[in-house]
Amino acid sequence: MKLHFAALFVLVFALVGNSFADDRYEIQVSNTQDQKISFQNKQWYIGNRAVDADEAVEALKSKEESASTYSAAKGFYYPGLVLAYTGGAALGAGVGQLLWGETELGAYLSIGGVAVIGISLLLTTIANSYVHDAIDLYNKGIGISETALKLKVVPTQQGGIAVALAF
Repeated sequence: MKLHFAALFVLVFALVGNSFADDRYEIQVSNTQDQKISFQNKQWYIGNRAVDADEAVEALKSKEESASTYSAAKGFYYPGLVLAYTGGAALGAGVGQLLWGETELGAYLSIGGVAVIGISLLLTTIANSYVHDAIDLYNKGIGISETALKLKVVPTQQGGIAVALAF
């Protein structure tokens, strides 16, 4: 019976880990006719027309600079997604071990799972920053330039992260 509860906890926490790395910034667009791409209130727009994510990505890929930046975003997004699943599974296994009475192993698995989920959140935040940069590059490429103060989390060449202020 304890094994069934542990399996249930692993499944639940794997799903919870997945919720941290959701696919809401998966952008794609088609037939844009050089119209502005934007994301407002959890909805993608090309011009004034609401579109789905696949359509938005196609439009982003039509410009070389925005396509390159979007590809970089995917380079951070997919590892973040894998780490979210892994962290959720480790957290669930740790809780299961704690319920079985294996306090030392359970504590290590739970703490490790939370740490891995934190890393996945960081990677998906960086990925989302790249996606929004791709949108800005696309819009600048068609002659629409918006100046706004932005705070970004970006990776450094030495392997760390930095907070950048963009104008």
